[in-house]
Amino acid sequence: MYRAGNLTITSPEDNALTLRRPDSPTEGSDGAIYVTTSQIQDMAQYHEKGSARREPYGLWRVPPAR
Repeated sequence: MYRAGNLTITSPEDNALTLRRPDSPTEGSDGAIYVTTSQIQDMAQYHEKGSARREPYGLWRVPPAR
């Protein structure tokens, strides 16, 4: 739960926040929500031909609601 009383929930199955595999949302001191895109689903252990991860990895900022 964040300062304003809002709860942010991501849904990796639905690509919530229009991100592929959103992970670890947190609120910054500026009130924005920061979310990483982890690519866990692309690790070698999930693919017969090895890792499918691709750089760059993402860090996204969602501005605070006004």
